[in-house]
Amino acid sequence: MTPPGTRIFIFNNNPHCEGRGVDAARLLNYFTANRCRLLDKPDQADFIILFTCAFSNPIEDYYLDLINRFRLHRYKGDLIVTGCLPAIAPAKLSRVFKGRTITTCDLPAIDQIFSWFDIPFVNVPDANTSHYSKFVLPDPWPVKADKFLNLTRKSIREFEWSPRFLKKGANYLKTRLVNQIGHYTRAEPPVIPVEQKRHGIRIGSGCLGSCSYCGIRKAIGPLQSKPPKACLAEYRRLLAAGHRDFVIGSEDTGAYGHDIKSSLPQLLDALCREDKGTVTRWYLTSLKPVWLIKFQSQILTLAKGGKLSHLECPLQFGSARILKLMKRPVDLDETENVLTAIRKAAPDIVLVTHIIVGFPSETDQDFNLTMGLLKRHAFQSIVLNPYDDKPQSAASRMTDKVAADVIANRYEIVRAHIAANGIAPIRPGITHD
Repeated sequence: MTPPGTRIFIFNNNPHCEGRGVDAARLLNYFTANRCRLLDKPDQADFIILFTCAFSNPIEDYYLDLINRFRLHRYKGDLIVTGCLPAIAPAKLSRVFKGRTITTCDLPAIDQIFSWFDIPFVNVPDANTSHYSKFVLPDPWPVKADKFLNLTRKSIREFEWSPRFLKKGANYLKTRLVNQIGHYTRAEPPVIPVEQKRHGIRIGSGCLGSCSYCGIRKAIGPLQSKPPKACLAEYRRLLAAGHRDFVIGSEDTGAYGHDIKSSLPQLLDALCREDKGTVTRWYLTSLKPVWLIKFQSQILTLAKGGKLSHLECPLQFGSARILKLMKRPVDLDETENVLTAIRKAAPDIVLVTHIIVGFPSETDQDFNLTMGLLKRHAFQSIVLNPYDDKPQSAASRMTDKVAADVIANRYEIVRAHIAANGIAPIRPGITHD
């Protein structure tokens, strides 16, 4: 029998990745089922579970620094790193962390660490909420000292060493230091997406795609569809609890069922039969254009019936040439026709898309095609990302790279379009605990 009282702290501060949020919530349920104490701070924890992200190089660097700062604090708990970083950037991670890691697609391996637990991870049902931590890790004193020293050097260089400016310089330095102290000691929770009323049903994990720029597939693994019976059981339980707004999807929603002799239309039909006579609304996530076209008949039927509150279709680009290089070939005209038909069928639907700027060989003409696409369709939410190389991806080996300043300029143009049109820069999220 599991001895009660093992103290666990789970740190996940990335509210923009629902998949890892659901993983964190499932781990909470796993530790609760095994009679652990869940803490909201790491100070007294026996184990610290740290979720990471490796979507882009700057995000990788942020989490590598975060891991290092956790280490410098010397918390007594055993630090365990999970999320996508261990699979996508193992060499970078090994330079700052020599402890235990668990990849996103191998979470059941956590049983090897907690071998005395009675209930294995696979016996804990998937979560229908996301978990995000409000804890803000302060800088350890070595980092604070280094930052203050650099600030002092910079501040001193900004003033002349003459009697006229000496007093002004001293006052300036004092003000800067006081402000910095306030900045580093202030604890504020991370920003959470605004729409948090929906519970989610994760219908699977992994991806069938092979996008040339993507490194996430290394972390999430191949397609694994959740059996229809399990999806329906979760839906039935949430309906019985009174929930009526749902997020439904996975990393590759349209591919659902290809590995279990089923399909997304079959699952959605079954869910509709389950809630017959009840008014429910769905946010359908990550439906790539190829699947939007293939399943357009059913998607239009759901839209006309008022079933879809949100539809997320990650277009990524408005140039057929670039989409081919991305290994996301699709008929753009047909995609636009389907989006137009959906908007006509359901004027209140929230359309969400993703855009990448600066893909290798992107010309001004290619970029203008993307801007034209955004201007023709009233997307209420656009997830915008500048291109950067992911190790071992096909795109990283392309030679015709776009200059960093050009990428930055195009990124700002899209951001200005988002701001000018009142578009949300992130997609709506599911409920969190």
